[in-house]
Amino acid sequence: MAKSTHQPKSPAANKRLRPPRTFRGQLVRYAFAGGIAALVNIGLYAVSWRLLHAVWPAFDYQVANVIGFLAGNMTSYQLSTRYVFDYRRLPKRAHEFGVYFVIGLVGLVWSALILLLLVGLVHLQKDLAKVITVGLVFGWNFGARKVLLFSELSAPTRSNRPPRSTVSGSSPSEERTLHILRKANR
Repeated sequence: MAKSTHQPKSPAANKRLRPPRTFRGQLVRYAFAGGIAALVNIGLYAVSWRLLHAVWPAFDYQVANVIGFLAGNMTSYQLSTRYVFDYRRLPKRAHEFGVYFVIGLVGLVWSALILLLLVGLVHLQKDLAKVITVGLVFGWNFGARKVLLFSELSAPTRSNRPPRSTVSGSSPSEERTLHILRKANR
């Protein structure tokens, strides 16, 4: 059997040739990326709260939660924009990261409240409470980020809007060319 000789010249060329990912594919990839981010989050949380315990025993796990969240959120953003989502709604990456971060902050508030409930009221062990919390907040993070940042559900932005067509179905540049030709023939 003959081998295919077509090889993309760069990763960017490969990305252009790849068909768009399905919702299920994005969910699976987000779960994988989220799993890596969760390991960063939980790992840094576990180390941080043990180190902070000597300094601030009353709220050590909440401060560690913020530290783990920040590292996990940055990891999640990098993995999500590179490997999970094909479509990016916002043209400026700084704006995109800002919205991504705010969604994560809402997740952090959920995380803090759930941890407070599980550790303070239910008296679960802190590491187990964090694992449960990460699992619960995962759904919010994926859904909000998918809908608000990485889907085509609303009106497109300038960067990804298709060319405006006119009544004749021609693009604006074609219309200008036709207008110039009509003027020249008068």
